[in-house]
Amino acid sequence: MRKLIFLLFPLALVCCTRLHSVQFGDNYYQGAKRVPFEVIVSEVGVSTDDAAEIAKLVAQDQKTKDTIESIRVLLAMSQFGPKTGNPVLNDAFADKAAGMILEKCPSGRVTGLVSIRETNKPPVISGEIVRIKGYCN
Repeated sequence: MRKLIFLLFPLALVCCTRLHSVQFGDNYYQGAKRVPFEVIVSEVGVSTDDAAEIAKLVAQDQKTKDTIESIRVLLAMSQFGPKTGNPVLNDAFADKAAGMILEKCPSGRVTGLVSIRETNKPPVISGEIVRIKGYCN
């Protein structure tokens, strides 16, 4: 068991960032003074597939491995709709971005929006990130 933990520990330190989508808005207010801003919101995501694979490595008998696989399939079937990255604990986490943009730009004159959706993913857990850049006039 200890040997397994020592083998898996370096994997936990390795992570990469995966880009899911980028969207560009229109550029209005061409002649006006433009002040750049950036808003970042994030939430913790969980990969049930990664968790199940690690649990199967630790499991001692086939019955336990079969139970883990059944739970993984059940959880995967309960995730509906389009998704990018791992399922998050709070699926409305990006809803606060609009309010954050108005804090940065109280006039509401926003242009040149770029929305970036990415995942910072070590094994099992992940950081699900929405980054919005733009200009306030």
